[in-house]
Amino acid sequence: MRSRVLRTAIVAVTTATGASPMLAQASATTTVTVSAQVVHGLLFVKASDVDFGVVPAGSGVNVLLATDPGAGQLNLFGQNGRTVTVTISAPAALTSDADALPFVGAASVNESADDPAGALPATVGPSFTMKLRDQGPAKNQRVGYVYLHGAITVGPAAPPGVYTGTITVTAEQ
Repeated sequence: MRSRVLRTAIVAVTTATGASPMLAQASATTTVTVSAQVVHGLLFVKASDVDFGVVPAGSGVNVLLATDPGAGQLNLFGQNGRTVTVTISAPAALTSDADALPFVGAASVNESADDPAGALPATVGPSFTMKLRDQGPAKNQRVGYVYLHGAITVGPAAPPGVYTGTITVTAEQ
């Protein structure tokens, strides 16, 4: 009796919901695409530091251009055709112990050749973008050129010494 009541209840639920025992056994198939884009990491290779050389006291504003021998140069290697965001942070002064010389950092970028004369001005402080072009030494590795330069002010009372500072350059893709 009990099994007849249970069978009757199952038939009643199946009929009331419109479900059919045949539909419960149906199957479906689909496909999903899996993809990944592999990119090469970024690498800075420092070709030179920024060097104003020997500067006489009282010489005033000394400007170092991207084309001058003392300009700094960084070669940025990465994935061909990738747009890279570059941020340059420069100190407001070069220091020697407690003494300081005002410094205004500048940068130039050349996306197509190792040629500071053809470089375009870039911002120091806010970030800028550059595109890595086809000229690197390895397969699918490309390079962009960043030139660092600027100006220092040397007053007549500037104490003698070696004045230094650090420019930080960050690249992200």
